[in-house]
Amino acid sequence: MVAGTERFLQNKPSQFNLITLHNVFEHLPDPLASLRIFHTALKKDGMFVIVVPNKNGLINRCAYMLALMHIYRPLSTMFQVKSASPHLFYYSPESMAHILHLAGFTPMITLGQPIIDIDNIDKRIAIEGKINFLIGLCIKAGLHMLYRASVLFHMPDEIAVYASKTKS
Repeated sequence: MVAGTERFLQNKPSQFNLITLHNVFEHLPDPLASLRIFHTALKKDGMFVIVVPNKNGLINRCAYMLALMHIYRPLSTMFQVKSASPHLFYYSPESMAHILHLAGFTPMITLGQPIIDIDNIDKRIAIEGKINFLIGLCIKAGLHMLYRASVLFHMPDEIAVYASKTKS
């Protein structure tokens, strides 16, 4: 196993059986160029797995609406408001499939998954910083309801795509 960036893979054609990106792709400044590098580095029968936030997810949509109103808490870490490397792009299952096709990949399976670990909501709230107990309780209840609704309405907040090289 090797950890690195697309620059590490640039001069390594057909050397890897598996390349994974877990919540990395949305930070890359030139996503198509990066995908083409990953494609070249992957062996003919290799697998590419990519996980990104789903811009169509229920919690992401709610956080976006709050951000439009300049309300960044309780989900500021999700948008990485003060991060040194914020999200540069947002993807839906359709846009992810499209950009993968442009780079020469064939998506085989796309799975949706919740972005919030329902069993660790207290940790998520703690990440956001010091919060009044009552406000924290309201946030926790709201996130529980959003989580349940995202499952019920099939609006996952993260997508995982398993892709292979397109057969010529």
